[in-house]
Amino acid sequence: SIDELQPNRGPEQGGTVVTLKGRNFYPFKEILDEINNANDTFCTFLDLKIRTLATVTNSTRATCVSPPSYYWHQSRVEITLNGVEYTEDENIFYYYKPPVLFDVVPREGPVWGGTKVTISGTNFEDTGTIRVDFGGY
Repeated sequence: SIDELQPNRGPEQGGTVVTLKGRNFYPFKEILDEINNANDTFCTFLDLKIRTLATVTNSTRATCVSPPSYYWHQSRVEITLNGVEYTEDENIFYYYKPPVLFDVVPREGPVWGGTKVTISGTNFEDTGTIRVDFGGY
């Protein structure tokens, strides 16, 4: 079962590494020589009808990468360990449009920093991970 998706949101172009936190993701660890289900383990983004490969880290963690979604703004995410039976926990992954910058004022400042900068644009959504990067600094 899946208890939580972390993060539970990402940009609409996909590519977000999503960690699934839950239970019983590694039921065959005692008999891995006999049963290897790595090729049958997928995350499914139900509302998109897309599944992506999942990597099980341990019995309580697995990761997968979100697919793009330019139409749907959210999707339920489930996991399968055999390619057939899926969890039914209804955890939601939310998609957002990436921000678009129109202007930055002022456009320059002293090399030691400290200048207050105003950024204008669109699609500024509080995703919990807002960050501004000034040329890699």
